Amino acid sequence: MVHLRNDVLSLQHKDRLNSLLITGCGLPTDATKDKVSEAVTDVLKTVLKIKNDELDHIPKPNDIILMKWGIGASAIKCKFDSSALVGKLIKNSFELKNTPVRIQPDLSPEQRKVKQELWRLGQSLQKSGGKMPQLRSCRYLIMKGKNDAENTFYESDGTCNVYTKPEWVIPSLALAAPVTSTSQCYNVQSSQQSQQMQVFWQRGASQTGQTHKKNPKLRTAPVHS
Repeated sequence: MVHLRNDVLSLQHKDRLNSLLITGCGLPTDATKDKVSEAVTDVLKTVLKIKNDELDHIPKPNDIILMKWGIGASAIKCKFDSSALVGKLIKNSFELKNTPVRIQPDLSPEQRKVKQELWRLGQSLQKSGGKMPQLRSCRYLIMKGKNDAENTFYESDGTCNVYTKPEWVIPSLALAAPVTSTSQCYNVQSSQQSQQMQVFWQRGASQTGQTHKKNPKLRTAPVHS
């Protein structure tokens, strides 16, 4: 159900895939359009590594909106023709790592809630298991082990966190190792549990079954294929 709810949420906010947010530019919320456009151009130039004599190669946003972001800060919302271009800009945003500027997806409040919940789960699991959390989009979490075989995969809808299929998180895994059984779909420590139970954690959940022994925050519920 968590996966289906996220699919519905993605469809509801599909138009946001063509937009991104730029934060950390230090612009006041009453900055002029020219100042905002100049800031956007500088960011895109850095991210795409465009030289000064190639400025005409910088993609032009269809729409630019300066908005409030937190207390005393601003963000720039840029809308483009292509979601693929937005994905490229977000992927290459590591070029900004030595600056206060950040590029992030244009998420709805519901999607931000999901992302925040996953990050909280990742921090909790890191303390108890030692694996490193890595967010994958706004709905998936990978707990990175010492090697790929030790990775565990989670999905959240903002209220409930579940183990999820690795190939849903990383589609290329479906080609490398097709899933043929429930025990392959869910990375649960007990083989018996992996066939019969899906582990989830939900705040205040009282209707669930036996608590997972290694982590009292994880509880078990029947798998629905």
